[in-house]
This record gives sequence, C-alpha cells and structure tokens, in this order.
Amino acid sequence: MTPDHQAANVERGALDAPDVADFVSRLATVLLTSGTPQVGIEQSLVELCEFLDVDRATAFLVRRSWPHDMDDFASMTRDGSRQPAAPVLVEARAAMVTVDDDDGLLVYPEGEGIDVARRHLAQIGSASVRACRVPIGDEAFAMLGLVSMKPRNWSESELQMLRLASRVIGHSQARSLLERQLREQRDALAASEERLQATIDGAPASIFRVDRESRIVLANREVGRFNGVDPKSLHGIRLIDLIVEPDARAAFERAIARAFDLGEGDDVRVSVNTGIGEVHFDARSVPERDEAGNVVSMMVYAVDVTDQRRLEDRITLAATTDPLTGLANRVVFVDRLTAEVDAHAASGRSLAVLFIDVDRFKRTNDGLGHAIGDALLRTIGQRLRHSVRSTDLVARLGGDEFAVAYLDVADRNDVERLVDQLRREIGRSIEIDGMSLHATVSIGVAIGTLGDVSADDLLRSADHAMYQAKRRGRDRCEIFDDAMRRTLYSRRTTENELRVAIAGDDVNGGGAIAVHYLPEVDLATGEVVAVEALARWHHPTRGLLPASEFMGLAEDTGLINDLGDLVLRKACVQATRWVNEHPQLVLRVNVSARQLATPQFEGEVIDALRSSGLDASRLSIEIAETAIVGDVDGTLDALQRIHRLGVSVAIDDFGTGHSALSYLERLPVEIVKIDRRYVSGLGGHGRDAVIVATLVRLGLALGLVVVAEGVETIEQRNELWDLGCRRAQGYLFSRPRPANEITPFLGRSFALR
Repeated sequence: MTPDHQAANVERGALDAPDVADFVSRLATVLLTSGTPQVGIEQSLVELCEFLDVDRATAFLVRRSWPHDMDDFASMTRDGSRQPAAPVLVEARAAMVTVDDDDGLLVYPEGEGIDVARRHLAQIGSASVRACRVPIGDEAFAMLGLVSMKPRNWSESELQMLRLASRVIGHSQARSLLERQLREQRDALAASEERLQATIDGAPASIFRVDRESRIVLANREVGRFNGVDPKSLHGIRLIDLIVEPDARAAFERAIARAFDLGEGDDVRVSVNTGIGEVHFDARSVPERDEAGNVVSMMVYAVDVTDQRRLEDRITLAATTDPLTGLANRVVFVDRLTAEVDAHAASGRSLAVLFIDVDRFKRTNDGLGHAIGDALLRTIGQRLRHSVRSTDLVARLGGDEFAVAYLDVADRNDVERLVDQLRREIGRSIEIDGMSLHATVSIGVAIGTLGDVSADDLLRSADHAMYQAKRRGRDRCEIFDDAMRRTLYSRRTTENELRVAIAGDDVNGGGAIAVHYLPEVDLATGEVVAVEALARWHHPTRGLLPASEFMGLAEDTGLINDLGDLVLRKACVQATRWVNEHPQLVLRVNVSARQLATPQFEGEVIDALRSSGLDASRLSIEIAETAIVGDVDGTLDALQRIHRLGVSVAIDDFGTGHSALSYLERLPVEIVKIDRRYVSGLGGHGRDAVIVATLVRLGLALGLVVVAEGVETIEQRNELWDLGCRRAQGYLFSRPRPANEITPFLGRSFALR
C-alpha cells in the first residue's frame, strides 16, 4: 500500500483489518530484527506516525509504582527526530494512571485531574491526542500516545491500530528493559569481583573440595572433561598426587597449610596429569568454615590455562632465541655470560669469549639472494653448536655475527685449539640448493681470568680483536692482548673526546671542530673556482688533527652523521660570505656513504642551505667512488634527490673503484676528481701516466668536469694540461688553510708556469 493510499484511508477512516494486520506484522519485524531494542522502538514510532498521519508518537514503560518511577521512554516525530521527555506534572501523571480503560483505550472523565492533564497537553500545542495503556506482566504497563497538530477524528480502525501497536511496542520496551537490567547486573557483578570471586570464577572452572590431607571430597562436572571419568570416582584421591611439577607440588602444600592453619586463600599454578595429557591450571584456594569459624575444608577453583601457558612458552622462546638459527640471541647470551663471569670469578676459573663474523657475507647475500644467505647462516650456526661442548654458550648476535662463551678455559693453547676446530668445521663445503659454498670467518677472542672483567668488557674486547682480524686479512683469529687493550682504551678515550667536541661546537662561532679549505684552480686562468671543505679537530692535548686522524673513528662509531652535518653547516655559512664577493665560487663538501644513506641527509642539506642563505647551485657534494660500488641503487636514489635541489655531485678518488665506472651514466654526476695516487706518478713514463690519461679521456668523453687531486709540481700541472685536464688542486697552489687565509687567494690568479 502506497503512502498516498494510506493517507487517503486515514482521512476516510477506512483502514481495514488486512491493512492493520500487515502493518502490525511489519512493526513486529522491525522490532525483532533491529540491532538493539531501542533502535527498533524508535523506528517503529516513526513508521506509526507515517502510517496514521500524526506528528509525534511517544511510548512509556512504567512500573506500578509510577508516577515516581518511569523505566523507559521514547518519543519520535514523523521526520525521524528524537524528542526529549517533556516535563509532566504530578497531577497529570496521576490522571493518566487513574483514568478508566475501555478495551485498552484511555477514557478521560470530567474532573480536576483530567483538566490538569488537558492543560498540560495544550502547552505543547497539540490539536488532537490519543493515548492507550496495556499491561506488561504483573508489575508494569506500557503507554502509547499519538499527537496531531491539526484537529482530526479517530476512526475505530485507527483506535484498533493504536491498541495493537501499544502491545507490540510495549513488549519490545519490556525486552529493552530486561536487557538493560541484565547489563546492570553484569556490571554489578564485575564491580563486586572480590566478593563474588568464587561464584564468577567457579562457573567455568574445575572445582574441588579437599580435606587437610588434600583428599578430594567433591569434584564438579568440569573435572570429568579432563579425566573422562565420573567426578565422583575421584573422591578419596589426593589432589596433590596428580600435580606434576615438584615446585607446583610444594606451592600447593603451602596453600593447604595457609588455608587450614591461617584461614587464608592462595593462588598457585599447577600442572596436572589428566586423561588428555598434561594440563596447566591457575588455581585459587579458598578455606571453608563451619558455624564455629573453624576451617573444615578447602575449595579449589582451577582454570585451564594450557593454551595460555603454551603461548607464554612461545613468547619466551621468541624473546630468547634467534628465529633464524635457533641459537640464543644477544640478550640471553649477555645475561648468561654475566652469570658465568660471576661464577668463574668466585671459583678462580677462566673463560673465553669468541666474537665471530662471517667474511664477505654481504657479497653472498646480495649476489645469491637472502634465502641463500639465511641458509648459510643457519648452517654456520649449527656447525658452531656442534663444535663446542654442551655446557658452552653459543649465540647469534645479529646479522652475520656469532658469539661463543668457552667455559672453564685451561690456558691460551686450549682456546687456540677450539678456534682451529671451529675454523676447520666452518670451512668445510656447504651445499645449498645444488650450490657448493665455502665460508670463512674472522674471530676475535678475549680471555677473562679471576673476575677482572665484566661480561660487557669481554664481549667488547672480543669484538675489537675480531675487527683486528678483519683488518689483517680476514679468515684468521686475533686474541685480545695488552697492545690491543691500550689501543682500545685510546680509541674509547678519543671517541668520547670527539663526541664532546661535536656536541659543544657552534655552527656560527668557534669550536673544537674547524673547517679548512683547499682551493681548486682553473689551469687556464689560474683563478680559484672552487674550495673543498676539510674537517680539522682542535684536540685538547694533541693539537690540530687532520681528518685522517679521526674520520675513520667517526665512521665506525656513527659520529660521522653529526660531524658531517656540522662541517656542512659551517662551510655553507663561510661560503655565503665568499659568494657575495665571488658569485661563481663553488663549495665542495665531502660526504661519507654512511651519511648519504641516512634518511635525514636530504633534510640536513636543505636546512644548511636555508639557514646560511647559500644558493644550491654554489654547493657541490663529493662522494668517494668506492662508496658507490657498495650500494649503487641506494646511492643513485640519494644523489638524484640531492641533485634535484640544484646541488651538483662530484665523484672523489676517481679511478679507485673501477667496478663503478659502468654506473657513471646512471648517476647525476657532473665532476670527477682523479685520485692523487695516480697524479703523483706523472712526469715520467710509468703506468700512472697511462691511467691518468685514460681517466681524463673517460671523464671528458662523458661530458664531465675533470679535476686532478694532489698536484704538487709544475711538471704534473703541465702534463695534465697536455692531457686535457683543466682543473687541479694540491700543494702546488695551496695546502688546506683556514677561511681567513684562503680569502686573499680568491681575488688573484696563481702563476701557472
């Protein structure tokens, strides 16, 4: 039936029984299928307004004690708007309760109470009101009222509709009230958890009542789920005899004593042998008293936590075990090593720590794929584990680094025998996916005696010795000794001093970190066209140190990022002053591969340019050719982002990383600088001259600016000119100098012949 048809019927009062039945059925469906009863009630009131062409429908659910207690209320307009509960006078409420019923329809008699009610209805501007009341059980009744803002007569079919709708909506309100009461009860139970612990926790738990000897005198039905037997058959069995773990048995015995002797409950975790295997329980013991207050039995509420226990075991395993090799991880290794160091110190025994690094693993990983690399690490881990005693500790520290704690060392020869055994075992051919691989390792050893070192010291010393093995050719072992100890101490001291120097420096003022500049000269004019920024350190005791004295340390310790950023900012500030007088001057700043690889490097360049005011076209970033070979794709991406800023890119030490030559066309490079080791050989007829000639021709063929480094003699300058090289730097022109000493060079030309 269409809304127009319905409206016409309402106007004529011609709603027939099928219309009413169909609508009430639809109303019931809405109430039963809505997400919540309240949503269904509100939707049904809107539909009732539309069906009977009224402006507002209101539903009440009240107890018999009403007007003092109204349990539920909903009021909706025809357009679907919720209406707040209007204030109802006590007299009006009393009148609504006490009026007579005529087959469920309220009949308003004449009298003082109904006059009050009518005056209240007039206040809301209604022209026609119909109300109906129906009982809902013995304790409550529902009321449904319809309000029309225009005068109208109500047909018998409409009144019948009102009676039926009252019952349907009223029962839905009762359902809503019941659900709300249930929620309130659940909230009350949760708030009273301590008081109702036995009732709440006991329902899904295995429940036992035991006597002082732990004999079972009562077991609930849940217990049978684990044993497959009638719980009554367990009566007389000592519950403690079913507990598996000795520590749990002792805890349960203490719980019994606590209950019967002190009258106090306890919490224990136990593992029990059942018909379905070993099951883990969290149990709560509660003493039971007789009327005289004496403890006569103990209730045990046991919750099955087997799945939780297994999950905890997996989490513990994941937190303590390297997932790739199954060996202990770094955290566990250091913890256990600390305990062993303390134990050995107490007994006067010695132990050794081996720090093991797989040689050239990155090449294997990148060349053959991570799956092959992972398989190689797993095999090496297995061979390490099988090569030591069961009492020794083996761990994967991360990446391609492993560690072994060799306990109870007799002497240095004992350690050397173990190292030889490990190297032989790891050096055996490894078959992976049909490929035969051969791995070597560099091993550093630190021996601790008489508790004179900590676990961290041992691991750090072994790590230092391993790096010495790497530097001395790989596939070897170095044992940490006094000479290394002195070197390591000096290195740590220098690192701390450098860290302090960097942290306390000032970009715009003085500081421990200084920047010297090396001029780059145009060989045709003798003019300075660029300056290379070089870091210097005013050491508190050693004086002014060149970059070669501390850059390697900065790289190893990660200080290179802060140091490089500091030098970049200082150099940009100085270059801005120069460029104001010499607009074509270019500043070249060396950047390490590690610095270039950091995500924040691009932002650091942008900040340095912005804060100094230097135009990006006046800045050139230099990166060593060998750094490109390590990660071509990463370097390419980083350099392209820098180049898009307008910053030029130069390749330093050109010719030392020959495998990078094939990538020059991919990189946004504009300048190449020929390494000084080749330039120093010019002036004769040796191989260096041939190499320089080749590099110059290659750079020019690629359309690059070629700069020669380390030019010290006029003969070298002349030969470079003959080869087509038009730029150079070196002691022939100037050594690196502070900014104030470089400034005079910018206004004149060097004599070149």
